[in-house]
Amino acid sequence: MKKICLNILLVILAIFAVTVHAEQGAEKTLDAVVEVRISVSENAR
Repeated sequence: MKKICLNILLVILAIFAVTVHAEQGAEKTLDAVVEVRISVSENAR
């Protein structure tokens, strides 16, 4: 249950990040999202 909530939050965060930083380049945003995902998955363990 907790993991599902985390994944939903991550999706919302990713969409938000992409829409806000679309002009600044998609690659930077993608790197940021990947970093956030890695740190969250480490915290979940």
